[in-house]
Amino acid sequence: MARQRNLNNTQAASAAADAAFQLAVLLRAGVSPMRAWAFLAENGDQAAQRICNAAGDGVSVAEAIRQTEPAWQEVSETWHIATT
Repeated sequence: MARQRNLNNTQAASAAADAAFQLAVLLRAGVSPMRAWAFLAENGDQAAQRICNAAGDGVSVAEAIRQTEPAWQEVSETWHIATT
């Protein structure tokens, strides 16, 4: 059971890192922040889908990221710092 949980945590962290890298590339290319999140969401990223939905409901993007899952905490903190 613990081994499965560790595998799931590793996969979640890897998915978050991949998405963060894709976001960085899109943002560096000049894509607007919400359009970058929408791009990830449209391409099947479930975390990005939840973030876009929450942001659409008026939640700040940093808070929406924080609420997604533990693997996204560092991205949330970084996003908050970058946007304040």
